Amino acid sequence: MRRLLTSLLSGVIVAGLLWPGLAEAKGASFSASVSRDKLEVGETLTLEVTLTVEDRNKISQITLPGHEGFERISSTKSSQMSFSFGSGGQSLQQTEVHTLVLRPTKTGALTITPGVLVYDGKTYNTRSLVVTVLKVGQGPKPPAQPPGGGASPFGPGFGGGGSGQPDPYDPFAGFNPFDMLRGGGVAAGDDDIVLRATVDKKKVLLGEQITFYVQVLTRFDIADFPTFNLPKLDGFWVEDLASPKRITPTVKYIKGVPYRSYLIRRKALFPVQTGKVTIDPVEVEIATGLGFLRSGRTVTRRSKPIEIEVLPLPTEGRPEGFPSMNVGEWSFDASASADRVPLGQTLTLRLRASGEGNLDSLVLPTLEEVDGFKVYEPTEKVTPKIQGTRFGGTKVSEVVLVPQRSGTLRIPRLSLAHFDPERGQYFVRRSDPIEIEVSAGAGGQAALAGGAAAGNGAPKGPTNLLDPEGLRTIRYSSDLRRVQPEPWHGPVFAWVLALPLGLFLAFLLGDRVRDHLQRRAGADPGRKAQGLARAKLKAARKLRKKGAWGEAFAETERALLDYVAEKSRIPARGMPRPELSSRLLELGFEPEAVDALCTVLERAETARYSPGEPTAEQVDSLLEKAAEVLAALADGPSGEVAR
Repeated sequence: MRRLLTSLLSGVIVAGLLWPGLAEAKGASFSASVSRDKLEVGETLTLEVTLTVEDRNKISQITLPGHEGFERISSTKSSQMSFSFGSGGQSLQQTEVHTLVLRPTKTGALTITPGVLVYDGKTYNTRSLVVTVLKVGQGPKPPAQPPGGGASPFGPGFGGGGSGQPDPYDPFAGFNPFDMLRGGGVAAGDDDIVLRATVDKKKVLLGEQITFYVQVLTRFDIADFPTFNLPKLDGFWVEDLASPKRITPTVKYIKGVPYRSYLIRRKALFPVQTGKVTIDPVEVEIATGLGFLRSGRTVTRRSKPIEIEVLPLPTEGRPEGFPSMNVGEWSFDASASADRVPLGQTLTLRLRASGEGNLDSLVLPTLEEVDGFKVYEPTEKVTPKIQGTRFGGTKVSEVVLVPQRSGTLRIPRLSLAHFDPERGQYFVRRSDPIEIEVSAGAGGQAALAGGAAAGNGAPKGPTNLLDPEGLRTIRYSSDLRRVQPEPWHGPVFAWVLALPLGLFLAFLLGDRVRDHLQRRAGADPGRKAQGLARAKLKAARKLRKKGAWGEAFAETERALLDYVAEKSRIPARGMPRPELSSRLLELGFEPEAVDALCTVLERAETARYSPGEPTAEQVDSLLEKAAEVLAALADGPSGEVAR
């Protein structure tokens, strides 16, 4: 299989995989390509027919390639305009892409016959394409690694993709979207956008972690997920593992066909009840439209329900009083804040468990009473930690203890019982006993020494002596004289009285200044927007210096689109380029400025999503062109026309 990416002028990329047929002439080009040249019966392939002309009105006939022996599953058409600047001036090209999803109805070598384009009195034909259709099970296996390279407007290596190596946590491992077509999982032709909610285990023990994935496989670029409806997940304790804020796909090859995989959610589920538990379907609204040659659309996909079987924990070897949610791999220890304290001073006992499992539901051992100490209620703190797809962390319980007598006091050994589902057995983690030396304090020691000197002998057994120096004597007289003058005799009092008046005058002046600025902004709605746009371009230049190419291009697009939206009062973001160009021309913007705007937006978009790395000169050139476009748009239309 041969893969070809053809770069068109001004950043428009036409992807042609496997034997592209191309007929070109001045002012027009007509080509056809298929996504694969070998497949099995029941699988699908994509036929793309692309025509590029300078004047759409000069087309007198378009006949798409014939596909006898194939069943047409779906057919879509998209259009795109591109502008280019050169020594000969500006040029406009209009590109139209017909995308057909086909399924073979028989085996053998099937021929897709040439298509016909009659443009400006001349006839153009695509080449014949031959596709080999094999019986089920005889088709080619997907490559171990995706084909590298690929043409890019900024050279090879830009962008990224999957490594082709299997992911041990990937729910799409071994998944074939074409099988869903055969099994009725989605509508015919919907294998180009597939939503899949899945789990890594469907039979688990009570409290054992299940990793729940929600991902989208698509042949198209995804602009956004406007709505995402996750089921309630009743019967599970839920912890979030991954909720990406940026839409970043990875490339996965399924039966040799490249798919973009988008991770929407990844969660850790801990079942809290036994028996059959059902995870209801996930529903996601998917907005496409970032492709260079495809118009945007919004589709809704719904996953299948998932049934989980939750088994009870084994009874063999279960410790007495075992907490049912202490499931996972845990370590446990106990420590004291000090090993020597004076009588009456507080002491903190720290119980700490670390590992993997349901951190919030983990039950640590408790101290009801300890000989020689007064025990207070514990306080707990959890610190979650995610390692790959495993959830866990550290849970700490701190107990305040106050010694009630002097001498050597002992905190007994504590134990944490847990069940390890990986090893299938119960474990009991025990801490070491802790000894605390409690002194009587300075006064208490002096009293003991005095008693011994008087012949009373050393006290037998533990003593409970309070420190006399820690007590204040009772006061029996006082001097009630004023030590400071009255506050109104000082200079600060006058400033305090003047402060409300000063604040009132400051607020009044601020209102006047704000009204003045609002009137100025209303007189010229584009002035503030232009300042904001320049600030965003400045931020894009900083991102370029840091090497963040994609973020620099995205900031450049936002700067221009937000300025156009404020200047023209139209929703520029998300609007197709032809419609945006038409609306701006209707509002009175200069055609040259509109053409330049569309060109910069196309180049920025191409640079963001093309698999090649730009040079610093190319990025600087794009930023300079964006500044020129911003200055050109500032000349019109007037505020009255825009409103």
